[in-house]
Amino acid sequence: MNDFAAAVGPETMIFPVLNGMRHIDILTNGSENMRSSAASVSSRPRSTTRVASSSSRLSATCYGERNGEITPRLKALDATLQGAGFDARLSPEIMQAMWEKWVQLASLAPLPA
Repeated sequence: MNDFAAAVGPETMIFPVLNGMRHIDILTNGSENMRSSAASVSSRPRSTTRVASSSSRLSATCYGERNGEITPRLKALDATLQGAGFDARLSPEIMQAMWEKWVQLASLAPLPA
């Protein structure tokens, strides 16, 4: 984050695609530049150094403002992501989607692969 901090300005949109919730406080640090997302990718290991997507049909991301507002910047992001080869969805309930993903990952993490 320190490496890109100098490049962040008033029109910058930070679009993290990360698991968990802790990064929100770290990345925002009082800034309104960060948007939130919840991504799902169906993948499996191909070797010890490669992971491959199992199906673009099962890959999806939703994104939105943490306050639920649908802003012009998010509409522009949504227009850019449509037709990108995965399900892209603008959501007014992004925090709910992020918590649902976190609960799913946390409950499945102890299971063997």
